[in-house]
Amino acid sequence: MNLKPKVSLLFLCVLLISVVSAAIVVYYSKPFNHTIIRTGLDVLACKPSVADYRDKIVTTSLDETGSVILSITTDYGVSAMFITFQVDATYQGSEVTGLISNVQAWYVTIWHYLQLPSSLDHIDKVEEVPVTIEGSSAIDINRMRYGYYEGNVPPTTTNGLLLTFSFDSSNTNVPVDKPIDLVITVTISSG
Repeated sequence: MNLKPKVSLLFLCVLLISVVSAAIVVYYSKPFNHTIIRTGLDVLACKPSVADYRDKIVTTSLDETGSVILSITTDYGVSAMFITFQVDATYQGSEVTGLISNVQAWYVTIWHYLQLPSSLDHIDKVEEVPVTIEGSSAIDINRMRYGYYEGNVPPTTTNGLLLTFSFDSSNTNVPVDKPIDLVITVTISSG
């Protein structure tokens, strides 16, 4: 019994499925224009970059991975707060329906490793934070208090909250290759 034709046919089927799957993903992927608005507490929002964090470079958009880092820059004398999200999607000024939004959050340690001859920037995920895109979620603002650190060992405390958003636009009323404008409002408050 000759297995060569069967293996070739199986390979072609797998290849065809892969190509069709990739085409579907490309077909249903729409470009997004992101805008981040912070409300509530005085919060630094920066791209997930050690240099941007260190220099307190404020961003109003997500990076290419859909991420932003938040850090508290003022002492409020409390630790328990709440974070809420609102995502408004429009296309040419009209509301977009059918967009599915998700967010993941991590307390992170942002630091610069000082070991010559080469030093490295680190954004280390320490603990996942259970947040939801709808409603409000409890957060510990002491775990996201601003503090840039350089050293030979990682700091023992976290100093930021990494948010990574994802959006599924396959069921929207927007033509496939047209960008959707997103305004993401992030509010940190006492309740």
